Amino acid sequence: MTTKDIYNKITRYGMLEMDAARFDQGVELYKKSMLSESLNRLNNTETEKGIIEIISTAFNMKNYLWVSSPFRWKSHVICRQVLMTVLKDMFHYSLSESAKVCNRDHTTAVHATKVVYQTLWGDKVYGETIRYIFDECRKLT
Repeated sequence: MTTKDIYNKITRYGMLEMDAARFDQGVELYKKSMLSESLNRLNNTETEKGIIEIISTAFNMKNYLWVSSPFRWKSHVICRQVLMTVLKDMFHYSLSESAKVCNRDHTTAVHATKVVYQTLWGDKVYGETIRYIFDECRKLT
């Protein structure tokens, strides 16, 4: 999330006029609240934490905001799709359970699984990353 995006969010919540120092404080508070909100939505099982850590590392994500973020940025969407697919196929979560981890519905999990497997076989760059994630997640089982 860029500073401009955060500024737009903050201004929507009524903090339109502020100096630079207060703006920076607002940005940090917003980031912390989003991060804690994302982590609180998770069941926080060790397996889920491990998978999220593996995916974050593989895709160079700096934090876990992508898990339940409402944003549809490509980097977040890809990570969520892989997470839902791993939970469903490797850890036997139902479609609803795997989607709930990402604050989505079961139809999103169906689409995610389809996209991940198409990408796995059709795209060299992401396919290698997804294979690496699957291999690392097998070690958690």
